[in-house]
Amino acid sequence: MGDHAAGGTVLIVEPHLEGRFGHPWRYAHALVDRLAAAGWSVRILAHAVYDGPARIGDAPVAPVFSRSYYELRDRDAGRGGGLWRRRDPSRARSTLSPFAAIVRDALACERRRSRDVRLLVPTATPAILAELSALPLLLDGELPPTALLFHEEPELYAHWYRPLRLDALPARLRGSGWGDALHCFATNAPLARRLADVLGAPVDDIGDVFGTSEIDRLRAVAARPANGEAESGGPGVVGRLAALKRSGRHIAWCPGSMRPDKGQGRLPAIVQALDADPRFHLVVQAPTGTTGRSAEVDALDGHPRVTVIRELLTDTAYDALLGLADVLLLPYDAAVFGRRVSRVFLEASLACRPVVASAGIAAQAEEEGEGSLAVFVDDWTSWPARAAVLLDGSRRGGASVDGTRDGVAARLTRWHAMTDRLTAERAPRAAPRPVLYVRSAQLSEHAAALCRRHLAQLAARGVPVLELVVAASGRGRRALRDEMVERLADSAAQLSAWTRRRRGAAGVAERLVVIATSALARGLSIRHGRSRKPVPLDPLVRTLQARRRFAGIVVLQDDADAPFLVHASGVSVQTMSSGAGGESAEPALATIQDERSTMSAPTP
Repeated sequence: MGDHAAGGTVLIVEPHLEGRFGHPWRYAHALVDRLAAAGWSVRILAHAVYDGPARIGDAPVAPVFSRSYYELRDRDAGRGGGLWRRRDPSRARSTLSPFAAIVRDALACERRRSRDVRLLVPTATPAILAELSALPLLLDGELPPTALLFHEEPELYAHWYRPLRLDALPARLRGSGWGDALHCFATNAPLARRLADVLGAPVDDIGDVFGTSEIDRLRAVAARPANGEAESGGPGVVGRLAALKRSGRHIAWCPGSMRPDKGQGRLPAIVQALDADPRFHLVVQAPTGTTGRSAEVDALDGHPRVTVIRELLTDTAYDALLGLADVLLLPYDAAVFGRRVSRVFLEASLACRPVVASAGIAAQAEEEGEGSLAVFVDDWTSWPARAAVLLDGSRRGGASVDGTRDGVAARLTRWHAMTDRLTAERAPRAAPRPVLYVRSAQLSEHAAALCRRHLAQLAARGVPVLELVVAASGRGRRALRDEMVERLADSAAQLSAWTRRRRGAAGVAERLVVIATSALARGLSIRHGRSRKPVPLDPLVRTLQARRRFAGIVVLQDDADAPFLVHASGVSVQTMSSGAGGESAEPALATIQDERSTMSAPTP
């Protein structure tokens, strides 16, 4: 693995690992094996509904995350939806999500076991990166070296616990202070280039993640006889298809659950071409689980030259079908797969199976050309003729199969560069102390522009920011919360909090809570307008002041609003007016020292 540090612990963060299926499951196995071979222990944080084994390899799995990245809404109450709703950060006074809090606490826990802890996110999204950008604000001591692997278009999963505008992500990432301790990777070159533009940071193309056992298994498929004899005694559908193959029929298989993005809408054209060419028999896998039924697939029931598979395939049955298939059909939506890796395509390449795929998918740039076992089409009514040409070429080039599969196998281990980089020796990087930026909820247009400029200047210096928005007491709490969550979508701050002082009996009770929790004794109080009573602060604000101490407090005073009075023990407070002279905060912000914390990791 090259030069790497003495083995510590790698914490794999996989919020959508739910069981024995999909990319998360296969990635986890491959990563655990690779890291264990380098002497690193591994712990995996998975989805709360995870129903797989308690350990993957030697790595224990902790089902802790309440949501995966694609769950914008809670699941049904029978699977814990009520609990998740109570933990929804939009109902609190800050944008600290349960996800970020869980990762923070897990890091603190691991640091008590292992001096050296590192983070790895195998299926990252912009939303996950945005949430992780808050960690340097929350952590004491060293920042954990971190690697994130992206395999989806950035626009698909930009929103998660709170809205996010992608153009705000580069500033959040720079302002986190993570620097080169965090590095991003992508599963193909087009996606890497797109992400580098979105993040304003380097992104390396390392291909998809395949474990050694997977590569060996698929290489074995390529070595099987092409006549189907090995599968003649196979169970159910495998045995029936093997008999068809021995009778002279070519097997054309659409692997994977048929979904809209995987060509569901092209099935009528594919079957129309099949009816005009008697050489092929088509195999289609119906949607399963939460993907529901498909009218296009249901219409194929009873077709004499189509087999519809409705059961889940075991690995053994999948390999048997891969060995039987004369050609694989991947009628994918090029708009979705233009920068998205197709794992099935890579499996087919390693198993040396010819592929007819949609023109414009990411694999075309690497796979098309002389000697390729793939052809890319726009018109799916022509697929039998194109497949026949491929089959004829693969028979003539049979002697080169060993070289082809060895070359593909070498490409499928490029991802090792990610784990090598993650576990390499490096100088420790301390977490920078955060800054508290206080402003009014109601800003004039000029003041709002000035606020954005201030936050950008802090981000450019690598200073993490907690943005505190203070509203007048007359604002409704729900309206304030909803407005702030949406408005802060393009903020450069890593975390945001908002507050207002209530009136009447509720206000009295709230002020008693402030006193009972010793908020003032922690050395920070904020008054708005002419009130002599402090506004209540989110526990996150008080905790950061008490445990880490802000490196400085910046107050934006909008001349059109009532003044703020901010008191903080042992912390410099810089008040900036939105009037003349407030255009640039650089001179004042330069007085805030970019101090690095030397405290030990906090106890969760």
